[in-house]
Amino acid sequence: MIGVTPARRLRAPLVVVLALSLAAVPPVASHAASSSPAAVPAPPEVPGQVLAPVAVTATPGPTPSNAPTVAPAVSRALASPALGGDLSVVVIDAVTGLVLYEDDGERAQMPASTAKTVTAATALRLLGPDSRLATRVVAGAVPGQIVLVGGGDATLTREPTTRADLPAGQAALPASMSDLAERTVAALRAEGVTTVAIAIDDSLFSGPRVSPGWPTAYVATGVVSPVSALSVDSGRTGPGARDRDRDPALAAGRELVARVRAAGIRVSGPVTRAAASSTAEELASVTSPSVADLVERMLTESDNDLAEALAHLSGAAAGFTASFQGGAAAARVTLDALGVPTEGVLLRDGSGLSREDRLPADTVAGVLAAVVADL
Repeated sequence: MIGVTPARRLRAPLVVVLALSLAAVPPVASHAASSSPAAVPAPPEVPGQVLAPVAVTATPGPTPSNAPTVAPAVSRALASPALGGDLSVVVIDAVTGLVLYEDDGERAQMPASTAKTVTAATALRLLGPDSRLATRVVAGAVPGQIVLVGGGDATLTREPTTRADLPAGQAALPASMSDLAERTVAALRAEGVTTVAIAIDDSLFSGPRVSPGWPTAYVATGVVSPVSALSVDSGRTGPGARDRDRDPALAAGRELVARVRAAGIRVSGPVTRAAASSTAEELASVTSPSVADLVERMLTESDNDLAEALAHLSGAAAGFTASFQGGAAAARVTLDALGVPTEGVLLRDGSGLSREDRLPADTVAGVLAAVVADL
């Protein structure tokens, strides 16, 4: 079941979904990496309010008595030139499941970030809303070695975050490398350790780090980071930076090295990769906000990095690999379990960035209706 805390319950009896083609958006050229990659073109200007409010009086109970007013109201709203001319639309009464309005709803379209609705439902269903993701430091396989183990937390930051730093309406504070390093140093000192070698383990995720259909410019210009089970500040080169590290896990390891050294522990050699034993002694750990909070952040901020991490983790939870392919398979399992239409569905990632992704409007509407019905 998809769990949502009572404070976040939706009370509207209608679910309105617009699946828009991206044909009107200038395509991003895919090109080989160079010393000066081309910038991703900005999307076309749109007004702050794309659609005017639709005046439909919602009535409680299972009878969709407002159905006759929906079609003309939605038709007027869809006449907005800001939406372009290539639309597919489905309006569902979430109480009865009755389709109140449809225009080409079965046609699969490039979903862009509406694909995150599928990722959200998949993560909540398979990972559980109360689950948290741990980033750990454990003893290595050789004496004097410690291993930084990534748990797929794409919200881990370098420095602690205050509530004032959070977007409006969000309250869950992410974990920080600063806290993890402080706890690690305390554990080392308690054991009388003065010198360590530091390795990283980002093996939780497998497969390629970029999805088919992602133009090269997406990573090069900071639209998304190479997907990794271990990263700080979503793989950015610094807090608030747009540039991304080529190897987010290695960058996270170097961040730990710098903090451990600053605390007076000697670090020998460069950061290496090593597989942590499942029975290794844990020296320190920090945990992410709950999956419910992570999903809220992903949807509110349209966070591509968080979407990919949740999709990968869902792949593993469903018994597939923690990869782009596994995440897509987990999404398909979730759609089938929710009983929503899947004809024409093609997912290459969890964020909707892939230009190969396809979702019909009736699939997205079905997912949202299923979520509302479970509240």
